[in-house]
This record gives sequence, C-alpha cells and structure tokens, in this order.
Amino acid sequence: MHCNFTTLFTTEVSIDQLKQAILQLAVMGKLVPQDPNDEPAAKLLERIAAEKAQLVKEGKIKKQKPLPPIAEDDKPFELPNGWEWCRLGALINLISGQHLKPSEFSERESIAIPGISREDVEDAVIAISPLNEQHRIVTKVNQLTTLCDQIKTQLQHQQQTRLHLADAMVDQVLNPTAPNSPTQPKAANP
Repeated sequence: MHCNFTTLFTTEVSIDQLKQAILQLAVMGKLVPQDPNDEPAAKLLERIAAEKAQLVKEGKIKKQKPLPPIAEDDKPFELPNGWEWCRLGALINLISGQHLKPSEFSERESIAIPGISREDVEDAVIAISPLNEQHRIVTKVNQLTTLCDQIKTQLQHQQQTRLHLADAMVDQVLNPTAPNSPTQPKAANP
C-alpha cells in the first residue's frame, strides 16, 4: 500500500490534497467500517443534552436559546446508519470573550475569532458518528496522516538528492579538469 501511495502522490501539494481527502472521507463516514453494535449517535446526543441540562440546573452554564431545526437543505450528504446531523451548539457551551469576568478567563478558553458570530458557530450543522466509531476514525486518520507525512519526508529527501546530483553534474560540466574529477582525462603513457 505504501508503494502505491508514493507512486500516486509525487508532489507535496498532492500529498496535502490526499490529507484533505482523508478528512473528508472521515466526516462523511466513509473512512472506517460501521459497526452495527455501536451505540447510535442519537443516544450520545441525548446524553450530551441531559448533561447540559444538569449543568444549567446547577447554575454552571446558562440555558441557551433553542437552535433552529435542521432542514434537508442543510444536509450536504447522506449519513451512514447510526450517524446523526446536529447543530454544533447542541454539543458545546460557547463562552463569548466579552462575557467573561477576568477571574473566569484562562488560556484554554474564549479565543476570539473576528468576523465569526456566535450564531455562525452554534448553528453550524455537523455530522456525528457513534462514539466508538469516532475513536476508530481518529485512529485511522492518525495512521494515514502519519503515512502521508512519511511520504512527504521521503519526497523531500528525494528532491534534495536530485538537487545535489544536479549540482554535482553542473559542477562537472563547468569544471571538467577539477582535481579528483571522474571525467578528468588520464595522462597519456610516455
């Protein structure tokens, strides 16, 4: 398999495109096989909703506005069995930087991204797979990304070797009588 990749992907750009294709297959549910024994993503979403409701009840997070329903037009592709479409806001508790007290700020939270509204983030439609499948996807993405990086490194080494060889050949052409030159004519026998 590795040899096929190195034959097909011979430029850094093509390897970067391969990485993007791997990620696209992952989010579409086409990178790893589905296991019908996995708990469906709908159950995971129910647990997340219950956890968020408990955090609201405990006063740890604020109750969020209801998210808009997901229309058929919002779904860019058909999901495998066990997967669900959801709004990102159903999964996260978004804290806006402007609402944080200095005591609540940490380096791990509230990174501001100019030009992206709260609604843009919370209303984003994403595909959720069963939790066990998420683990399989991450493992496979990591394996394939590592392979892509190895191929890219090999490609860079090959390009460096070619450049050194080309430099040596040019040097031989420009300096044919240089000492230790393999193309230097041998002295004739007297």
